[in-house]
Amino acid sequence: MTVTPPIRELVILTPSYTPAIGGAAVYYPLLARTLLDANVAARVTVLTERHPDRADPATAHEGRLVVHGIRPFRAGSPARQRTRHLRYILGEACHAALLGRAWPADSVLLVHASLHYHPSSLGAVLRTLRRRNDRPRLVADVRDPLLPQRAFGALAPYDAVLACGRRVTAHLFADPAVAAKLTEIPAPLGPVAPPADPAVTAQRHGLVPGRDLLWPHGMLRRKNLDLALAAIRELRAQGQVDAALAIAGGSRDRDKAVDRALDRGEARYLGPVEPAEMPALAAAAAGVIDIAGIEGMPRAMLEAIGAGARVLLPPGIPEFDHHCPGHIADTRSPAALAAQLGRLRMGPWPPAPYPVTAHAAERLAPAYRAVLAPRQEERPCAS
Repeated sequence: MTVTPPIRELVILTPSYTPAIGGAAVYYPLLARTLLDANVAARVTVLTERHPDRADPATAHEGRLVVHGIRPFRAGSPARQRTRHLRYILGEACHAALLGRAWPADSVLLVHASLHYHPSSLGAVLRTLRRRNDRPRLVADVRDPLLPQRAFGALAPYDAVLACGRRVTAHLFADPAVAAKLTEIPAPLGPVAPPADPAVTAQRHGLVPGRDLLWPHGMLRRKNLDLALAAIRELRAQGQVDAALAIAGGSRDRDKAVDRALDRGEARYLGPVEPAEMPALAAAAAGVIDIAGIEGMPRAMLEAIGAGARVLLPPGIPEFDHHCPGHIADTRSPAALAAQLGRLRMGPWPPAPYPVTAHAAERLAPAYRAVLAPRQEERPCAS
């Protein structure tokens, strides 16, 4: 049996990484550990934003995992929005550093595609890097359908493109050039199981077990937060006066409207929550909801299903539509959503029959190996 040698170095360029919050900050540590443990990569280097709670550089896995903060810390709070343009410019400057790196043979650069959502110098840097003989294999990691079709040209320098689910795959297939190098790998998860003593975790974070509906997406308008709050108001007007939306995560879009909801008791802000504690909060809540129209495959909802939580899933995701059609959010109006939330809180609500085991990270390692492994023809002069 032939043993495939590991990738010499996998470099991950991502806007965020633990202890930051958000999907990328959770996904890439899991991916890095999985690929190192499965010997897919001999070394992983993460290039990301600086964080006040993380040493720089930070090392793990006996020195095989190194995290460098090369982008300014964003924090995702309204107080920092005044400097967002300056931090954007400083973040752009880091892309040129990719050209100064020494790229050993059999190396890979994996880029979170959100870095292409807005005008960026990254595309020009990658086109220059691609023309070099001593270059890595270039792989774009597309985690949601937010990359606009007009920006698909930004994917041209890549040797391969990853999609995390069928919705993202369908979105990218609109461009034949992208479709030709596209591979779909389900969003990976770590071990999932019903957590022990979820009520203890809920009490520590201020969630009322069995009453609060958990919103694990932070204060983000693009996640349809306004509709969720309107539905809570409708539900309380119908008699479920103790209904509240427990918001876990960042506070980037916090404003007077959100503050009024907090003051009226329609919402409860839990603040950022450690990813490891989210399944327990999900299990303790009356239900976990995601009504965003922009999801590719939401990790928080997969973890909630694995934790045995009552869930209301976002519309437009083929996998959920197929396996759990009775658990899809009705986002046509606050009244329609409120009717579902009322049943989710107070009525019978069966577990979502979604096969979360298909997302087990260790099972997906071979699929990542197949996509990431550099091709000989891509490195004609490598030695």
